[in-house]
Amino acid sequence: VEGRYRVLAEFAGHGVDVSSEALRYAFIGKVSCFWYAQQPLSDPFSDESLTDAFGGESIPLLTTIYRKSAVWGQSGKTKGPLDQMLKMLFYNGCVHSWIRSDADMKEMTDWVYLYVVPWIKVHGLNIETFKREGDRTLIGLEGEASIDLDWKKQTYSVRIGGAEIARDSSTFCPVDDGRIAFYSLNSRELSAPLPAAWDAGKIAAIALSLEKASELPATVEGGKISISVPARQPVMVYRDGEKARKRLLQAG
Repeated sequence: VEGRYRVLAEFAGHGVDVSSEALRYAFIGKVSCFWYAQQPLSDPFSDESLTDAFGGESIPLLTTIYRKSAVWGQSGKTKGPLDQMLKMLFYNGCVHSWIRSDADMKEMTDWVYLYVVPWIKVHGLNIETFKREGDRTLIGLEGEASIDLDWKKQTYSVRIGGAEIARDSSTFCPVDDGRIAFYSLNSRELSAPLPAAWDAGKIAAIALSLEKASELPATVEGGKISISVPARQPVMVYRDGEKARKRLLQAG
């Protein structure tokens, strides 16, 4: 109390936020974010699993206890984007991304739209059910949300309010009341429900770019918005299409 908490308070007094590498109970509520390797060595989905020696299976215990009290990030070994996504959703730790000045900016869009956008929607929801069915783990969350992971096939599905918002290297997720984000590692057609309050005739799908934003065709049929999304290029569907055109397209 007289030492480390006071150091945090002094930094806060100067507008400096302090984070920590390790998630520790004494600092929950005192530190905003933890850079935490939540993937345990006993991970049954790892090639270096200790479960062969000690038995047992991983469950999202830390995730269940702390998901409304703390925010932490993922580190540890992964086998690629899909494996990283599955472990992020299972352990509720937002993926970290190392971005250098010479890095391909698509690495940044991968991080934001593939990982962060859907994670933000589910990371603070309480776990209500957990089931393991062979290679699959099924996590039921409050608010008709769920996470379905298949570790062998390396597939995933995320739902909120009963509607899917991400699946298998693709995101089609509401950002707020006026925007829906579409993104995929590969070129494909993606669909998302048209919100009840939206007017289908007023929406606009804008492909975002550092060079120049461009409008893409979007169709609405059967209550769903469908768009052919280019690989690794974020596309934002705006409720107020006219306003988005003026702000993004006319800006050049």
